[in-house]
Amino acid sequence: MTALYGVGQAFGPLLAGWSAERSGNFGIALQGSAACVCLGALVLIYKTGRRNPCPS
Repeated sequence: MTALYGVGQAFGPLLAGWSAERSGNFGIALQGSAACVCLGALVLIYKTGRRNPCPS
């Protein structure tokens, strides 16, 4: 998990800058970032929802 976080920290600003340079604004970069956050939240909900909160 830490390695993926590091990859995002390394390549996120590069991709955002490239996208902003091509489009003239940071809208696409912000939408991509929001999509990654939503995807992470869905994975978290899916992974934690499969546990039995009250084991017998």
